[in-house]
Amino acid sequence: MLKIFICDDEKPILRHITEQVKKQILINEYDMEVECSCESPVVLLETLRKIRERGNIYLLDVELKHPEYDGFLLGKEIRNTDPQGIIIYITSFRNLAFKTFSYHIEAFDYIVKDADKMDLSVAECLKAVTERLSEESGDNFSLLYLPEWRRHTSYPSGRHFVF
Repeated sequence: MLKIFICDDEKPILRHITEQVKKQILINEYDMEVECSCESPVVLLETLRKIRERGNIYLLDVELKHPEYDGFLLGKEIRNTDPQGIIIYITSFRNLAFKTFSYHIEAFDYIVKDADKMDLSVAECLKAVTERLSEESGDNFSLLYLPEWRRHTSYPSGRHFVF
């Protein structure tokens, strides 16, 4: 199961992003869970250090109001702890996307906080993550992240497939 970490210092936005991620997990039956949804980058890092799983998904705000970390420094710290982690930035600042390159973070995506488009962007991004991981690990990845009952599929022709 993939773990998802979300960090945004604006509580209403954090709540909204978390709800959208959980909604997509439910609708698409992704084998994922929100492990941490927090306003503090320190809390996120502490939670990350307590778990053994790596290759997690991180949705991070760029402009965190924290004395030690902005989203880019948090991403760099995450990259040191979870080199295979998937980092996605969600921010109000379109013009900061280029900064991910200067920090050598290798962000997967950069989503702009736009009330009309953000929900769709989150949905498309999670879908793209599952597709990318499926491609990287072979066709069996998507099956590993499907619930057991969906791995056994019957078709109208009467043929039954077990993956």
